[in-house]
Amino acid sequence: MRKGCMRSLFNNWINVGEKAKERFTIYGFPGLLLILLIILTAFRIHGASIARFNFVFFGEDHRDVNLLFGEPRPIRSDEYMLETPLILAQAQAGFATENPLFMSGQSLITIDVPVKNWVTLFRPQHWGFFILPIEQAYALKWWLIPFVLMIVTYYLFLKITKNNIFLSVLFSLSLFFSPFFQWWYSASPHEVVTFGLMSLIFAIRLFDARRSVDYLITGLLLVFSVLCFAFALYPPWQITVFWFVFLYFLAFLLTRIKQLNRLQVRNISITIFLSLLVVGAAVFIFYQDNRDVIQAIQNSVYPGNRISAGGGLTIYKTLGGMFNIHLLDQKTTALFLGNQSEASSFFFISFFLLPVYVFLLYRSLIKKPVNWYVLFGLIYTIIIVAWGFGFLPESIGALLLLDRVLGIRVLIGLGVVNHFALVYFLTLNCGYERVSSRRKSFEVILYSIGVVILMYFLGLDLMNKDSQYLRNTAEVILVAIETGLLVLLILLGKKEIFAIGFFVISLGSTLTVNPLYRGLSPIIESDFSQELDRGSNSEQGGNWVFYESGILENYLSANGKSAINGTYVVPNNAFWKQFDPDDQNQDIYNRYAHVFVTSIEDEKEIVFEQRSPDLFTLHINPCNRVLDQNDVNNFVFREPQNFDCLVFRSIVDYPEMPLYIYSRK
Repeated sequence: MRKGCMRSLFNNWINVGEKAKERFTIYGFPGLLLILLIILTAFRIHGASIARFNFVFFGEDHRDVNLLFGEPRPIRSDEYMLETPLILAQAQAGFATENPLFMSGQSLITIDVPVKNWVTLFRPQHWGFFILPIEQAYALKWWLIPFVLMIVTYYLFLKITKNNIFLSVLFSLSLFFSPFFQWWYSASPHEVVTFGLMSLIFAIRLFDARRSVDYLITGLLLVFSVLCFAFALYPPWQITVFWFVFLYFLAFLLTRIKQLNRLQVRNISITIFLSLLVVGAAVFIFYQDNRDVIQAIQNSVYPGNRISAGGGLTIYKTLGGMFNIHLLDQKTTALFLGNQSEASSFFFISFFLLPVYVFLLYRSLIKKPVNWYVLFGLIYTIIIVAWGFGFLPESIGALLLLDRVLGIRVLIGLGVVNHFALVYFLTLNCGYERVSSRRKSFEVILYSIGVVILMYFLGLDLMNKDSQYLRNTAEVILVAIETGLLVLLILLGKKEIFAIGFFVISLGSTLTVNPLYRGLSPIIESDFSQELDRGSNSEQGGNWVFYESGILENYLSANGKSAINGTYVVPNNAFWKQFDPDDQNQDIYNRYAHVFVTSIEDEKEIVFEQRSPDLFTLHINPCNRVLDQNDVNNFVFREPQNFDCLVFRSIVDYPEMPLYIYSRK
C-alpha cells in the first residue's frame, strides 16, 4: 500500500514537472520578450537615429544625454528625415488619412504611419498611437513587430526541432540580429516576414482543430494574419515571402494529408476557403476606397508600375554576406555594393549544405516517403536564386509574379529559407552528425577547407573591388576561417556549438547598427520646434517653406506647420501645375519625391530640377507670386536674407546651422 502511494506521488511529481516544462517551453522566451517590450516602451527607448538632428544643429561632438548606446547613422535618413517626422505630422493632424500639413495634400494610407482608418486594425504596430503618449507609442512601434517575429520563428523552430528550446531561441535571435534585418530595420521587412509566418502558423494550426470553435477562432486569426501581411504593401518582399510560406504549407499538407479523415479535410478546406474569401473582400474594399491614390502611384514616373526582368543579385550579396561585419564602420560606404543597407545580407551557411540536401532528396525519392520539405525548399531556392541572378525566363517570372520583384529584393526570402534550412538540417540524420570513421572526418574537414579557400578568394575579389569595405587580407582570412568553422561544426553535428557560433557572429555583426535612444526630443523639444510653437501665437499665419535644407524637409510638418517642403508619397500634379502651367516638368514632379526648395534671383522664374529618382528641387524666389497665391507667408533660411517682400522675425542660433525665420510683408 505504501509502495503504491509512493509510486503515485512520484508519478504526480513527474507530471507536475512535465507540465511546468511544457509551460516554460510555450511561455518562457515569449514572456521575457514581453517584459523587455514593456520596459522599452515605458521608458520611451527605441533605435531611431533622430539624434542626427542634434549633430546637424550642434556638431558631431555634441553630447546627447538621451543617446544611451551606439551612434545615430546617416544612412538612416529615410527613418529620421521621413518616417519619424511623418508619424509626428500624423499626430499633429489627428492621424487623418489626408494630411493637410502638406500643401499639395498627402494621403499616407499606403505607407507605414498611423492613420485613423479601418486598415489600422491590421497594422498592430500603430495601435499604440491611439492609446499611449506619442513617445511611448513610437517606442512600441519600433519594437513590437520585430519582437513578434522572434516569437513566431521561435514557435516554428520549436516544431521543427521537436521542442529544443535552446536551438529555437538562438536561431530566432539570430534571424532578428541578421545584417539584412538590422540595416533595413526602419524599412519594416519584419512586418512582411512576421505576418507571412504567422499566417503559416495558423494555417498549420487548423490541422489540430477538433471542435467548431477551434476552426472559427483559428480561421479568424488566419484572416487577421493574412490581412496584416497584405497591408504591409511592399510587393517585392511580399511576393518573395509568399512563395516560401506557400511551399512550406504545401510540404506540411502533403506530409500530413494521409493522417486526416474526410471530416477534417472538409472542415479545413471550408475554413481556408472562407478565410480567403474574407481576405479578398477586405482587399477589394481597400482598393475601392483608395483607388485614386493607388492609380496615381501606378501612373507616376517613380515608382510607377515597374516591371522587372530579374537579375542584379550577385555572389557578393549572397555568400559575401559573411563579410557584413565590416559594414559597422561608420566610414564604410561599400560603394561597390551600394550603401550599407543595400550591401547587407544574411549568413548563407545553408548554401554550403546544398549537396547534402540534394543527397537527402535523392535518398527520400528512392526509399520513400518523399521528404517534401527538402523538395520544396530546393525548388524555392532554385527559383528565387535563378530570378535574382537573371537566369529564370521572364515568362516563368511573370507567371509567379516575380516580374514585380527586383532581383536584389529576393534576398529577404533567401535569408528566411536559409535560417529554416539550418534549423531543419540540425534535426536530420544526414550521415555526418556522428562521425564514426576517419574517412568521414577527413571528407568533412576537406570540404570545410574548400569553403575557407572559396571565401578567401571571394573576399580578395571583393577587397579589390571596394577597398573601403575590406581593407586588408587579414580581415578576409578571418571571415574565411570563421565560415569554414561553421560549416565544419554543422556537418559534424555539433548543434549547440554551431548555434552559439552562428548567433555570436550575427550579434557581433549588427549589435551597433542601431543606437538606443530615449524619446523624440530632437524633433519635438528642440529650440527650433519651440520657436515654431511661439510662431503659432503670432499674427502671421499661412503656410511655410524651408529653403536650402534637405535634412529638415519634413521637420515643419512634424511640428504642425503646413509646408510646401516634404516627402510626397502620392504625386499631386494639379498642385504642381500652378508652378508649371505649361506642363513642361510633369515628368519631374509626377513621382514619389523628396521636395527641396532653393532660391533664385528672378522673381518670375521657376525651375524644377530632378536630382535623383525620388528627389527634385524647386528653385523659386520667395517673392514669386505663386507662393503668395498659395498663402506661403513664413520662410526659414540658413543664412540672412534681404528680399524686398520679407521681414526678419527671429533666429534660432544653432552653432552649426543657424536658422533665420522671415515673414512676408
